[in-house]
Amino acid sequence: MARLRRGRSGRADRLRHGGRRRPDARARGLRLRLLRRRRTAQGVQSWPLFVAACVVIFATELLGGGDVDPTWVLLTLAAPLPAYSLRPGALHAPGGLPLRIAAMVVFGGAAALALGLGGDAAAYLVAGGLLGHALWDARHHRIDRVVVRPYAEFCLVLDVVVAALVVIVTLNG
Repeated sequence: MARLRRGRSGRADRLRHGGRRRPDARARGLRLRLLRRRRTAQGVQSWPLFVAACVVIFATELLGGGDVDPTWVLLTLAAPLPAYSLRPGALHAPGGLPLRIAAMVVFGGAAALALGLGGDAAAYLVAGGLLGHALWDARHHRIDRVVVRPYAEFCLVLDVVVAALVVIVTLNG
């Protein structure tokens, strides 16, 4: 393996870089690799949760025979998350875990309210919740921290399309 040439060091090098030593390329590369690994880890966490939610919805529909609403199953599975956000250090977690938990409570509460309302009011509430979640996804896409950008883009488009379909079906039905 060839040895990397470090370049000049000393007074001329420090003058060229504003009195500081030349930035170490290896350290800069390590930071970039860690940043990529962090973003990859976010994507690894996001997509399987989406797939798991789809599996729960389809399994509930198939196995429940229409007696159990998948929304209640998903809300029950998400119920322990607010307690998880109260653990020490969660307030300073990267990505704002308490804010995400609060959003989960608001969106989950809107879903539960829609189940209780029924009819056109529930449909419009669901469409509004989906559009609100699309704004939430746009925020995640903009800050590029909580989930990877392709996931935020996918979820944003899915939310807007499903909200539009809910409104169209409600108006025509």
